[in-house]
Amino acid sequence: MGVEAVPFRSWKFLVALESAGVCRKVFQLQFERGVGLFVHLSYFTHTHGLLGRYTHNGPPGSSGNIELQEGGITTTRRVKYAHHLSGEAHFSQTNQVKTLVRKQAAPLADASGHMFTVQLGGLEHFNELAERDHQSPSSNRTTLTFRMGELGAVPVRFVGRWFHSSSIEIVGRGKLPVDRPNPVGLMSKDGTVVGGFLLAPPDGSLGEEFRIALACVPMPELNWSGQPFLLCLGGFDHGEAINDEQSGFITVHYTDRTETFDNLQKMLGTIDLGE
Repeated sequence: MGVEAVPFRSWKFLVALESAGVCRKVFQLQFERGVGLFVHLSYFTHTHGLLGRYTHNGPPGSSGNIELQEGGITTTRRVKYAHHLSGEAHFSQTNQVKTLVRKQAAPLADASGHMFTVQLGGLEHFNELAERDHQSPSSNRTTLTFRMGELGAVPVRFVGRWFHSSSIEIVGRGKLPVDRPNPVGLMSKDGTVVGGFLLAPPDGSLGEEFRIALACVPMPELNWSGQPFLLCLGGFDHGEAINDEQSGFITVHYTDRTETFDNLQKMLGTIDLGE
């Protein structure tokens, strides 16, 4: 029998990863005060990005290869992923890029389930935690640390799932220091069980009834070359649209493209302002 899924509440969550003795900050998850979310991709060393809107030709949840250059565009800025109450999803950065990569996805009042994914390889290429990142959790900013043991160079995937508070219950709890958010096992109304941290904006705020379940899993099956990368996907279809075998999404992929980036920028164009 499950129990009420009580979230840890804060406006911003700094997501850190510890593996093989290395701990780095990966991204920041922020609740929008007008109901919505932002995923800030601010901590990866490399800024050569390819982004675009793509279609996955296959059943929802199946894997496949996407050619980023086909329909893609470049950036040298660290963009953020935004998903607003209306369902408007895009990559942006105020006064730095043009918001050209966008999609009308599920309105948040109707959405349930997979909202965004962040994948990475090469943890040593992310920024170290600063002194302020070790402060106690608060309603303004909280640090979440996922501990992956001795995985070392294995890439990992963070998955953010969006729920209404009435649609989930806790079926298990993890063990972490009491002054930190505890990971939980969650069951949705359809019987799906997922694990991770359960997050929400502060009490009394607009959208306080919504939750994000944030999980982190290793990806040893990925045929990874060892080149560091950061990938963010979002704008997924929900509800009836998710049954479409051509489900669309938007993505940005960062890696070291020093040798090829000038040619890519000339060929594909850029969203950077001032370029």
